[in-house]
Amino acid sequence: MNATCSICLSIISNTNDYCITNCNHIYCYNCLNGWLDKKKISCPNCRTDIKSFTYNNENTRIIYIDNTQQRPIIPRRNNINTIIVNKKLYSFLKFGTIVSGLLASINIYFLIK
Repeated sequence: MNATCSICLSIISNTNDYCITNCNHIYCYNCLNGWLDKKKISCPNCRTDIKSFTYNNENTRIIYIDNTQQRPIIPRRNNINTIIVNKKLYSFLKFGTIVSGLLASINIYFLIK
């Protein structure tokens, strides 16, 4: 079988060195593995999601786990005093502000007495 890899454009002459995707496109094993390592899930030819591929007569199913954390959408202002923090840090800072305000008022109370 002489096929051409669409990623590296080389001719695949070795029958043990190619993969066939679920959309029936043929790639070098190393090229397809590199493509998937870059977190690209679509076929380079037809942009269909690659769900499985066949290599050495073994069918490999691909499962994607998205570990990326979604960042909250924060409206941008032209204010240089805007600080963006996550929710836990905001709660901690808010609590610290309340506690320091209480301590300051207790100190003022004792100074007046």
